[in-house]
Amino acid sequence: MLALAAIVASVAYVAVTIAMARHVTFYWDDYYLLLTLQDRGLGGTLITGLNGNWWPLATLGLWVETVLFGTWYPAYLAVNTLLVVGTAWAGWFALAPVARRRPWLLAAAMTVYAGSLGMVVNITVMTMSWPLAAFLAMTAAALAVRRRPLWVWGTVLALAFLAESGLFAVLATTIGAVILVVRASERGWTRPPARDLVLGATLVILGLLGTAVGYVIATRDPIDYYVSTGAGDGSSLGIDVMATVRSAAAFVPAWVATPLLPPMLVLPKALPWLVVLIDARFVLASAAVLVAAVVVALLWIRRASDDDARERWGRLAAAAVLVVPVIETALVLSVVRGGSGLAPRYAICWLLPIAAAWAVLLQCPPPSRWLRALSWIPAVLLAASAITVLAALPWTFRAAFDIDKQRWDHSANQVEQMQRCRDGVPAVADEQVSPGLRDELLCQFVGFVDRR
Repeated sequence: MLALAAIVASVAYVAVTIAMARHVTFYWDDYYLLLTLQDRGLGGTLITGLNGNWWPLATLGLWVETVLFGTWYPAYLAVNTLLVVGTAWAGWFALAPVARRRPWLLAAAMTVYAGSLGMVVNITVMTMSWPLAAFLAMTAAALAVRRRPLWVWGTVLALAFLAESGLFAVLATTIGAVILVVRASERGWTRPPARDLVLGATLVILGLLGTAVGYVIATRDPIDYYVSTGAGDGSSLGIDVMATVRSAAAFVPAWVATPLLPPMLVLPKALPWLVVLIDARFVLASAAVLVAAVVVALLWIRRASDDDARERWGRLAAAAVLVVPVIETALVLSVVRGGSGLAPRYAICWLLPIAAAWAVLLQCPPPSRWLRALSWIPAVLLAASAITVLAALPWTFRAAFDIDKQRWDHSANQVEQMQRCRDGVPAVADEQVSPGLRDELLCQFVGFVDRR
């Protein structure tokens, strides 16, 4: 029954995405990606990078999409939507061993990931780099926990690196976290084998190295299509240790709570406030630490008479391990992107491990009746979030389209301007859709995709 519901939800998700996007056109990131592909050709772009990123596998996929779909934008979104759904399915197969008691909690977590992620931003980015990389990473994790040979899941992991080197640090850490959590569950929630601990540490190191390599390649020979406005892009490699720590302390607690916040899904415009600009961030962090300390203290006091102590402590440790990629996301983005990088669009890096952590944590057998009653509150909230994100798809899609309703509203005008290019008359790039794009480059872009 659960599998049937998941299949129906997946089909509905893709169908709603295509239906709601049928009048939407390309937007600013898309133009620069395709103009770079046109200017440098497929071979040149594979070597030098695309739009400040090095993602050769995704670049190849983008080129194939232009050949197949031309200017029909919903098709691009459909591909990315399928990849987001595929990531949730791969996450299910990777984490199923830790959710045998109440599998519906894991199903709810994966639904929250797929539904809210797509509605927030990631399927609206035409390039498939983010969803493709996440799908490959979780597929590698699923293969690894099922003890497939290293060369099999390692090859898939390498493809994830080629799909999006910039996110590889977080993706590799997430894979390591999933492997450790599953191995702990297989050993009765005791410490994973030493070889798996070494593997997890190795994945963290490889992830950081991969992201560094991708950054060096992508910044070696960039192309700039923007009209100069005198403003920078917000990127910075200067490392302010205290600022980085403050960013992590500010954002991670809010990110941890997001799977339990149905209003975030119903009112996407509130999402930046709930997740990124929350004024009560330090109060929230203090409250979370206090609650965690009380629960851990109670468990410690009752440890001698607690028959389920080993599983309970094991699940608590597993949830903490799954939070590690979330902390890393905040740290990496603070260093690479500064404050501008900590935006909902990066939910692809943190929403899945956090949702999985809640699914693992909420299956702990509570040591007392009042804790058992309290555990049902977040469990019900997680289920409510999953139901809400599915039921509200037609509304959240339009409201949260790239967190920019203006893009949706101005898409018709941009389509008209693109047609003017085809008719050979002057066209004006719509600033709400493609800010900073020169008018002549709009027509250059139209010529490129029409020739595909």
